[in-house]
Amino acid sequence: MISIIIPIFNAENYLKRMLESILGQSYQKFECILIDDGSSDSSYSICKEYEEKDTRMRCFTQKNHGVSYTRNKGISLARGKFIAFLDADDFIPPNYLYELVKCCEIGDVAICDTVFLDEKAVKFRFTVGKTVLTRTDAINALLIRKSINSGPAGKLYKKELIANLKFPSIKTYEDILFTLDALLNANKIVTTDRTQYFYVENNNGAMSKMIKNPSL
Repeated sequence: MISIIIPIFNAENYLKRMLESILGQSYQKFECILIDDGSSDSSYSICKEYEEKDTRMRCFTQKNHGVSYTRNKGISLARGKFIAFLDADDFIPPNYLYELVKCCEIGDVAICDTVFLDEKAVKFRFTVGKTVLTRTDAINALLIRKSINSGPAGKLYKKELIANLKFPSIKTYEDILFTLDALLNANKIVTTDRTQYFYVENNNGAMSKMIKNPSL
């Protein structure tokens, strides 16, 4: 089973799009951990609505602590063999989980393309293609910041690989530090271009523009 972790903060305008894209997955063995991080809009009500609709949705709320704390809480709540991190204002295609699980059958981490969208137009695509990487190759690609997106999304991790890792409590670059630690723990990283993660530029939602910012 895959544990999907989504930190949520004032995402009422986009959250349903993400949740519907999850429910539309061809791979259905998942739980979705929705953690509302002190939103002042209707985000938590939307989470509760989907929790009542589907038992795979697990809804939690807390005072505002920020994205690192929230993702770390999600890891502690995860019951699946694999962990996926998504952002509330992005979305995924129907084959997203299926293709990443196939990669994790032979690797410790699966990485797919990440498509950076601005008003639904493609602004940039992170892609390595279809290959198998050593941890050294994967880390080099991550640090170059052109073929592997620095954030935790667009990836699937074996839980045992990251169970003892933490997102650091800093406002920027917490994503790349976590991803770097995860790759350092991995023996084999499998990449695919058969699916992608749609990363939507949004200046008003998610975990703020400063935090939600892929490394172009």
